[in-house]
Amino acid sequence: MEKTKTALNTKDAQRGGNWPRLKDGSIDYSNVRQEDRMFPYSLWHRHELGSKECVQDLDQVEYRFDKEGNIIPVTILEVTRMDVGWENRDPNETYLKNIEHRFFNRDAQARAIQHLARMLRVKAWIVLFRGDLQAFWVFDIRARGPWHRLTDAQYKRWIQLQPGTEGKREPSSNES
Repeated sequence: MEKTKTALNTKDAQRGGNWPRLKDGSIDYSNVRQEDRMFPYSLWHRHELGSKECVQDLDQVEYRFDKEGNIIPVTILEVTRMDVGWENRDPNETYLKNIEHRFFNRDAQARAIQHLARMLRVKAWIVLFRGDLQAFWVFDIRARGPWHRLTDAQYKRWIQLQPGTEGKREPSSNES
């Protein structure tokens, strides 16, 4: 736990700090996280509980209400903002491949999200957005792409047109 406390008290972890950069200019997230409010809990979970107890932070589960007021899952979105310095430009291929690598190779994130999406019978997407919210890129996790660039108006419409559950979903015994 001492390691965790040290990491949590560093000024860089609290303020954002100067993060190491990859050759394409994006932040190297292999050892650091920026603006991750769950980071203290994640460190605690990782160091205190061990490797058998796993956790996945879901960014968003988009849902709708049916005529009876029941919640109908629509899609899972794993949302990531473009790094500082990329605010007003489109990501290059290397930048997008680094995101894919993080989801599919470095972490178990894509596997966990795909499993949960199958349970909900919905699709799961990575959503990359520019800080000015004028451009979005969506990536189908199950199909492993491709990336699609959308304007803010197109993204809003894309969210509104999500098809909902894929096939009939039987409620589980703990749903009311």
